[in-house]
Amino acid sequence: MRTTFCSSNLVRLLGEWLPAAPDSSGIDFAERLSLQLNPLDAIALQAVNQQVRARRTAARTTPAALARKLREDVERVRGTLAHAIGQEVEPFFDVPLPGRGKTRAVLPSPAEAAWSGYQHRHAALQRQMDQMVAAVRDHVRQALSSASPRLQQLAALDATLEKVLAAREQSALPRIPRLLQRRFDQLRKDHERAVAQDAVDDDPARWSKPGGWLHAFAQDWRQVLIAERDLRLDPVAGLVEAAATDTNTTP
Repeated sequence: MRTTFCSSNLVRLLGEWLPAAPDSSGIDFAERLSLQLNPLDAIALQAVNQQVRARRTAARTTPAALARKLREDVERVRGTLAHAIGQEVEPFFDVPLPGRGKTRAVLPSPAEAAWSGYQHRHAALQRQMDQMVAAVRDHVRQALSSASPRLQQLAALDATLEKVLAAREQSALPRIPRLLQRRFDQLRKDHERAVAQDAVDDDPARWSKPGGWLHAFAQDWRQVLIAERDLRLDPVAGLVEAAATDTNTTP
């Protein structure tokens, strides 16, 4: 089995704005995972694997019915997050910026206000993804614990693996807003150079219109969030796919 993390849509999008780490071609999933685990992590995974193999219960749900229900649950989360990501961000542009001392020396520029709005909205959406994806992942694991012994084992391993990789995920995903800020600044500077070169008036009201630099950023920002949503849901989708293809019980 091979992992597609390094070729994921999220990595591809971010890699267009700055050099990305080269893919370790030829290294399979197990080898890549071993590079991320310390000895205690490996012991934890081995222990849960042995425990599940030693204690199996009879299946109470057929994979066909189980997979259909779980797929609907995952797609409901996917759709809810897509709707949230698609909402307009401009109402958040008037979120107060941090002051210097007790009061801010100058009012924020339109660009500062825009970035502050996107920054606050992005943080809110990441929190929403954290909560919803964690909930549906736990829900799927609970459902698999009532399925075949193979799916029971997979659910237990996924629970341990989620804990093992949680710290790495928590350190990686918060970096995304910093990369988005680079993209925001790049588009803004390109716009300012074009305005200076053409000697035309700069109207912030046109920034968010089609063809404007802020409109272009909004499209990039949403693509990144959709890719992040999909990346977060990949493990859950894998569990559901395993349920759909399980052959240890009768459909």
